[in-house]
Amino acid sequence: MSIAESLSLFLAMVALAALPSSSVALVVVRSATQGVRHGIAAALGIAAGDLIFVALALAGLAAMAEVLGTFFTLLRYAAAAYLVWFGFSLIRSAGGAVQDARAGRGGLWISFAAGVGLTLGDVKAILFYAALFP
Repeated sequence: MSIAESLSLFLAMVALAALPSSSVALVVVRSATQGVRHGIAAALGIAAGDLIFVALALAGLAAMAEVLGTFFTLLRYAAAAYLVWFGFSLIRSAGGAVQDARAGRGGLWISFAAGVGLTLGDVKAILFYAALFP
């Protein structure tokens, strides 16, 4: 990787890190409702999710998607349908989610897993790694 490519990657990562996303919301909510330790665990989970994306991208995720062809497209549509269904179920439950989050404290591993899961499902992260590491 040349210096120009490295600088471009660095600037793209800084720009994306400056944009607020669901990851920022997760860390803020975990810190506010369950304490700073849970916020740090969520942040570490987000970093671990980013490392998983880098590993997948460098291993050739784009090549695998090309080989899988139609199956990969069907998988994307199934994932989109699940996210739409999940969104509607959250809208219907309205205020109950905040109360449930405070009631079930969970451990630090839950906060870490929430960070990993959120990052692996984050569209911004997926587009970023798919665009920069084909």
